[in-house]
Order: sequence, then C-alpha cells, then structure tokens
Amino acid sequence: MRTLTLLFAFLLAFLHTNLLAQTQVVMTPRISPRASISQDIGVTQVTIEYSRPAVRGRNIWGTIVPFGMSNPGWGTATSAPWRAGADENTVITFSTPVKLNGISIEAGSYGLFMVIQETGDVQIILCSNKDSWGSYFYDEEEIVARARTSWQEHTFSEYLEYAFDDFTKNSAYCALNWETKSIPFEIVVDLNATVVEQLRNDLRGTARFSYIGPMEAANWCVQNNTNLEEALEWANLASNMNAQFSTLRVKADALRALGKMEESKAVMNQALPMASVLQLHGYGRQLITQGRVDDALNVFHANAKQNPNTWPVNYGLARGYSAKGQYTKAIGYLKKAEKICPDDINRNIIRENLAKLERGEDIN
Repeated sequence: MRTLTLLFAFLLAFLHTNLLAQTQVVMTPRISPRASISQDIGVTQVTIEYSRPAVRGRNIWGTIVPFGMSNPGWGTATSAPWRAGADENTVITFSTPVKLNGISIEAGSYGLFMVIQETGDVQIILCSNKDSWGSYFYDEEEIVARARTSWQEHTFSEYLEYAFDDFTKNSAYCALNWETKSIPFEIVVDLNATVVEQLRNDLRGTARFSYIGPMEAANWCVQNNTNLEEALEWANLASNMNAQFSTLRVKADALRALGKMEESKAVMNQALPMASVLQLHGYGRQLITQGRVDDALNVFHANAKQNPNTWPVNYGLARGYSAKGQYTKAIGYLKKAEKICPDDINRNIIRENLAKLERGEDIN
C-alpha cells in the first residue's frame, strides 16, 4: 500500500511538472519586448536585434546597468559587461565589412555588449558568440573587437531603443537611447569597395543575362570614378549584347574616364544617331552638370538636326546657350519652345525660365 501511495505521489508530481513545462512554451507578453531595427548604408545592411527593458521608475545607470564589469551571479562568467539590452544577447549584424568608431569589423553577426563607466566613458564590445543568454556566459576569448565612445544627455526614453541618424552616403550613427542617456557609435562603410563587390556578385547571376545589368554596373562605376577598367569590360558586354544609345553612351563615358578621348568620341558619334529626342536632351543636360558646356551645345545642335521643330530641341538649345552666358540667344530658343510646347505644365516652366533669363540668370 505504501508503495502504491508513493507511486501515485510521484505521478502527480511528474504531471504537475510536465504541465508547467508546457505552459512555458506558449506566447505571453514579455516584460522586455523584442525589437529589431535595420538600416542600409550604401549596399550594406546593418541590423540590431534586442530586447527593450523599461525604466519603470528605477535607477538605471549604476544600478540596473552596473558601472564597470560585474558578476552576473549565474552561468560561467564571473566578470561580465552589460548585454546592451535585456534577455538574450543583443545581436548586431553587418552584411559587409564596416568600421565601428574606426575599428574594422568583418561581415557577420556579433553579440553586442557595453562596459559603462560612471564618468560616461563607454567601451563597446563585439563577441563572436551571439547565441548566449545575456552576459551569463560572457567569455573574453570570444571578443572580436572593442571600440570606445561616451554617453550623452538625451530626452527621456521609457523603453530602451536603438536608432539610426546622421546619414551620409557611406556612414550613419547608431545610438542606444535609454532613460536620459544616449550612447552613440558611428558605422562607416567603404562605399566603392562594397558596391563593386556587390556588382560583381550580381553579374554572376541573372543580372548578366540582359544588357541592363552590366550597363548599370558600368555606369555606377563611371559616375563614382572607381573600378574603371572593369567598368569598361561591363560596358563592352552591354553594348555587344544590345548596341543602342544608352549602352554606347556608358561605353563612351568609361573610355573618357580612362583618358581615351578619341575612342570615346568615336563611340559617341556612333551613339548619337540612335538616340531619341528626349535621350539627347537628357544627355546634353548631363554634360552641362559635368561642366562640359561646349559638348552639351554640340549635342543640342545634333538633336535639332535629327529632330527639327520639336519643343525639347529648342529648350535644350536654350539651356546650352544659357550655360555659356549667351542669354539673348537662349531667350530666342526658349520662346520658340513655348510656342510649340503641347502642355500647360511644361509651358509654365518655360515661362518661369524666360523670366530668369530676362533677369540675367542662368536657367540650368
């Protein structure tokens, strides 16, 4: 009888434990909600996954977030930094190599930790282990990089958040904001290197099956004055696949960027008769922005020869002569454009530019 009683008690205990275990896998609201934020810098994607603890009236800095290293009191770590969030590791991922506050970081995902000093100095630590729970298993041997920053005063934020700001074409600042402090760090990418590598990878796939892929890749390199020899190879590939104004223009631009002026001129002479009136107009405007005013005017005259009595032709000639400071000629062509312009929107723009020319202002 005693044996049966013990067995029954054991079964009840086992059932109770099993039920508790099952309730732990249902979804209930977290005290510190999970969050994720991503930002593209060029072709580089930066993502931070973290949990957002709340202030809830507590003293944060020096209490909830210890100053310096601390003993988590559990796990294998006896001296650990703050997990820069709550619950699981805060994880930061870079899709390409970057620099974080000047420190080179390879592409990949990293556990993000911080050591906060009472002075406001902050050490940012990236670790190869991104899958641990908090700092309980922090290991110095897993450190990939350390960077330094300092906190700043910030408007009150009840929940911890990461935010991106102060963008340029190759950089952005990220900041951890919580309570009245902000901890910023700068992320910088090598724009040319990362984009060129992306273009090479793209052109190993379906992007290479059409002239558009190599044409766009070559054009980006030319516009950014980088990787010019390979850009010419891509431009040749595009023009061989489809010899038209757009592909030949990019090839001519690549040749010019490489200092091959006569070859560039020959290719452009081949391309100009293939262009539509608007393509020639757009190309002429592009030349003006590049400071090649005489070349632009030649293109606008070629457009006039190929497409006489069209308003974009006269508009282009007005822009060309305006860029040379010959406002009287520009006014004459702009008035011709106004007379044959078919729509009110462009006609009003022409009139606004006429007023500028009459005031002695360049319309470009």
